[in-house]
Amino acid sequence: MVAGLVARASAAGSEAALAEWVRGWAADRWPEIEWSVDLFQPGRANVVARAQSGAVPELVLYSHLDTTLSGDRRADRFVVGSSPGPDRFETDGELVSGPGVVVAKGPAAAVTVGFARAVEEARRSRRKHDLTLLLAAGGTHRATPHGGAQASAPQDRAGAGVARFLTGRRPDAALVAKAGPPGLLYEEPGAAFLVVRVEGPWAPVMARIRSLPDGGVPTAAGDAVAGVEHWRLAYRRRALPERSQVGREVAVGALRCGLPDKPDLIGGLLELYVYVIMGPEDDGAEIVDGLRAAVQAALARGSGRGLSVAVEVSDLIVSARTDPGRPIVRAAMAAWEAANRRPAPEVRGWTGSTDGLALRAAGVDTVRLGPSPVPSPGGGEALRWSELRRYAQLYAEIARRWITPSG
Repeated sequence: MVAGLVARASAAGSEAALAEWVRGWAADRWPEIEWSVDLFQPGRANVVARAQSGAVPELVLYSHLDTTLSGDRRADRFVVGSSPGPDRFETDGELVSGPGVVVAKGPAAAVTVGFARAVEEARRSRRKHDLTLLLAAGGTHRATPHGGAQASAPQDRAGAGVARFLTGRRPDAALVAKAGPPGLLYEEPGAAFLVVRVEGPWAPVMARIRSLPDGGVPTAAGDAVAGVEHWRLAYRRRALPERSQVGREVAVGALRCGLPDKPDLIGGLLELYVYVIMGPEDDGAEIVDGLRAAVQAALARGSGRGLSVAVEVSDLIVSARTDPGRPIVRAAMAAWEAANRRPAPEVRGWTGSTDGLALRAAGVDTVRLGPSPVPSPGGGEALRWSELRRYAQLYAEIARRWITPSG
């Protein structure tokens, strides 16, 4: 299944073809389970499989189909540079690598196998169960700034597939299968996608000596980034609640100024695309105000005097937590301890935000776990086969303990 997933590109917004392949592949192997594809927008689809026997609490086992990168090396080069890693499925017997294998095709394969095993066991033992597998479109974290979307980018926010799945329904609990730390996450940080806009006059390069002798807005890019970095240091020093699993982080992930096909014009607008990983109870308005002030101060100290600064929120979702005493967390903890003969390690300072937040926002108790990424000799994404097999078994065991809480 990993090989089949990796062999088929599934950039965000173009998951439907992979969804159809998954349905056919899975239905051939587990025909007793009903596999369906929900095409909810052109090119966008979820895979949903449900196995129900009796009116009992529903558990959703979740991962996603889309990948962080598009798979188009020309488009992705602005992120990965000249070392993008392998462009196809590769394995040396222990490592498996390829585009999207970490986010999230390896975990998606593991949770699919784990789901099928749990259903088979429940049916053999005739235990009442209500298990659902969701492989969703739009699971990678992204946002579309106003007027700033690439032509190939989906126009809706992250979590589109989860939002579609939750329309008119609310399962009792969810298990999120994604690569992460060697432990269990019942809490996730929030995330804000921000656009910092620095604006000033523009001019043709030929007229620079008269109108923009200092080079204009583009020369302020370094000072603007330095302002974000200065604000980051203070933001990360803020205290976190005791025993919180999450941390904070900030970076300028992308910049844009002027027109690439018209570099004879000095652009008058610089945009910095900033990602802020938010701690519990962090306030979005306070973040916006603090970031604007920090960039404005950095420009005043440097080459950007007289330029205006504005900060826009493209998307923001607050941190959320499932009480560790809830049944799904207890089931995951017990399964982990049984499989590893030790309690799950405590997680602190985690800075990965997923659409587990969307599930929690809908009132669904949620726990996340999955294999940890490993370095790949050729660069790119890689996981260990042994970890994928271990997590497939662990996902099945968590589902079994959910079905029969008494063990």
